[in-house]
Amino acid sequence: MATQRRWVLLLGINFYLRKDQQLKGAVNDVKIFKEWFEDARDPPIIKALIADTNGDNHQTQPPGAPETWPTYENVTSELKRITKDASPGDLVHIHYSGHGTRKKISEEYRAIDGGDAALVLFDPETTTKAKYLRGFDLASLLDEMVENDLRVSVVLDCCSSGGISRGATETRGIPWDDVTAAESPLNVAQQRREIDDEPNFRDGEADHHWLLRPDNYTLIASCGPYELAKEIRAGQQFHGALSWHFLEAMWYLSESSMDHTYGNIIRRIRARFRMLTQLSTQNPMMMGTDSIFIGQERTRREKQATCEVIGSTPEGRIILNVGLIHGVQEDDQYTVHIPNNVATKTPQFTIKVVHGASSEAEEEILQSSRSSPTRIEVGLSATLTRLHKPKAQVQLFPGANTQWKEASRESAWVQTVPHDEPLSVDVPGIAIILNDRFEYEIVSVGTHESMNMPCVPSQDGDAISKVVSLLEHLAKFMLTESLENRGNGVMAQNDFRIELPGIGLSSAIPCTMKAKDQDIVPFVFHNNTAHYLYFTILNLRPLREITKIPKDWEYKVVEPRSSLTTKIRMSVPKLIKDNGGSRATTIFKFIVTTKPIRVSGLTLPDPWASSDATRGESARTLDSLLQGQSVDEIKEERPVARGESDTLSWTCYSIYMDVNLYIN
Repeated sequence: MATQRRWVLLLGINFYLRKDQQLKGAVNDVKIFKEWFEDARDPPIIKALIADTNGDNHQTQPPGAPETWPTYENVTSELKRITKDASPGDLVHIHYSGHGTRKKISEEYRAIDGGDAALVLFDPETTTKAKYLRGFDLASLLDEMVENDLRVSVVLDCCSSGGISRGATETRGIPWDDVTAAESPLNVAQQRREIDDEPNFRDGEADHHWLLRPDNYTLIASCGPYELAKEIRAGQQFHGALSWHFLEAMWYLSESSMDHTYGNIIRRIRARFRMLTQLSTQNPMMMGTDSIFIGQERTRREKQATCEVIGSTPEGRIILNVGLIHGVQEDDQYTVHIPNNVATKTPQFTIKVVHGASSEAEEEILQSSRSSPTRIEVGLSATLTRLHKPKAQVQLFPGANTQWKEASRESAWVQTVPHDEPLSVDVPGIAIILNDRFEYEIVSVGTHESMNMPCVPSQDGDAISKVVSLLEHLAKFMLTESLENRGNGVMAQNDFRIELPGIGLSSAIPCTMKAKDQDIVPFVFHNNTAHYLYFTILNLRPLREITKIPKDWEYKVVEPRSSLTTKIRMSVPKLIKDNGGSRATTIFKFIVTTKPIRVSGLTLPDPWASSDATRGESARTLDSLLQGQSVDEIKEERPVARGESDTLSWTCYSIYMDVNLYIN
């Protein structure tokens, strides 16, 4: 069996022709990552291209040989070389530190161009000594790697906002330059890559960020659209904020019992940024596949983190970055994990929610906790371990044995009830029956209508455990379906409008619409405020899967007083068609906020594709219910950036779409 090789391409650019655009920490980023990789037990194949400054006010090019510069030709040639020389299954990691830029362009131009953002590379032959590597071209080069079955990850420590320095804050973005753009034509040999919609409910348009869509690889961007990527001083040197905290997160994970996944890394970084005034408006994003960081091994020593500690109150309560938006309620319990290098009696302690706000929750340490932490560090990971009450009651069939109760006793999500006992009115109810095919089937209480969940043969030795796993999955689905506006900070309806086909402008949601199978339905989101709005669409599909639209992005950003169109293809699932059905109802849940809030933890896999999963696998999925959340509301005194709201408001609305095969 061929040995899996690892390839690393590090790009750092401090030198730009205009002195006021030069950076201080990009080359330092390359140096510390190069040192980190070289110190590994099995170092990867490393290539570093840098453009540094030398202190000369009249400098016209970086020091060093031309083949060591991050020019357009050198960078693209190196990416093509790796694609050619690497073998299927090899790991490729690309890290860019430097300036990014973005041009605000029309929807018509975006459709032709395929992207409106670029990395600003050095080039000795152009007028401005710079050349753009456009997002489209970079995406095309990465696509070739993925097509060759390479496992690719990309970190971009630069702006996508086109922001410039304000005051003493160093940022990694410069304005779009038409002269540089004219000397950086889009590579027409790589025509606009096709974005084939998946058969069901895929966003039909390209998002304006660095790449068209991160398909089958991992992309970590230093900040969201319209935000600034900053440089910070670390000791005696400058570094990119993302790059420095990326390495800090790697150290933290090494000292704790968490896997070195990109998801764990980015959650640690977000929690740290959340509490730092200088970085509080920078929201790193992860898109694509959550994989293990290059060169690391999966340990499976602990369950996946649900959320992180982002601070504490004067009363000693701990603040977690999950809240009402994510379905958190008072008396839910979490376990906080302590790194191995911190001296405590046990490596964890338990906390309980005592106050839930829109996007965060205050917790108190339970008196029964055996652990006595001396310091509550920002960024500690926490795992949801107990809910204040089950999310679903399950009425058992007549003759169900005690194994059902024992199997569900450890579940925080469901509570079984004998068939002859009444169900509580404040917890949703479902039922299990033994159907004519001697299968356990999940149905509605009373009417016994199918709940569109897989059936499990009763003869299966693990049948009860599998059914409980499916019940937990359904309970999670029902929790997300029931999310509603509650608590303080609910957004006013006139702050935005959603234009729906056939019924004009409306924010009086929930509402019901009809569509034909394979119709592409446009949703036009109008931002009526003077600040940015962020929205995510959760697609609650008929067969109990929950996806984000678009699936690889945490949220979409709508500029002040502007609109954004999202197109979604409707479909009746094939399984329903194959069983003679002609219609299905899907729910689109819009979560709209005035600050970036990540709700990826509310997604659910397709239970029909994973119905053979064991209880343990399902439990790991359940632990990710609120995984990936990051709260960006800052309590510290600081100036509010232009276009940024100074408070967090939110709302949650639903659209029910009745999709039919035979609508005329």
